[in-house]
Amino acid sequence: MRLPALSFTIILATSVSCARAPQPIVLGDSCKRCHMIVADERWGAELMTVTGVIRKYDSVECLARDVIEEVVPAQDVASLWVVPWDAPGTLVPAQDAIYRRSSEMRGPMGEGIAAFRPESDGPGRWTQPGDSILDWDAVLALVSAVPEIPRHAHESDRAR
Repeated sequence: MRLPALSFTIILATSVSCARAPQPIVLGDSCKRCHMIVADERWGAELMTVTGVIRKYDSVECLARDVIEEVVPAQDVASLWVVPWDAPGTLVPAQDAIYRRSSEMRGPMGEGIAAFRPESDGPGRWTQPGDSILDWDAVLALVSAVPEIPRHAHESDRAR
């Protein structure tokens, strides 16, 4: 008789501990890839698994690298989310976002890739000569072509 009660308790605890919706990226969250602390609310990303486990990132680049390397197997990924530069504190689906890569934007990983809401005019309004406007597939291609910066050489670490 105790076994069914124990099974129910385990199932209940498991379902409560796994999120079913994206969770806000907040200052102080730790990146699952590089372990840097989220220090700017305009940057961040999130991967949610089919079981509801959330992996938070300090940048679009860290999320992209985990997707490229299939740190979470593709069949186990439920959704990908990014923090839009023009709406900190919110998340939009990575596939729907518009991305701007700029040497003037100093993101946590140094590639200067900022996400924007799909309805935003931000990328066009703030674009400078030499900037690139990208979609999610182009972000993945760009990140896969750029060597990863070793943890000890990140921009935010150099400033300390």
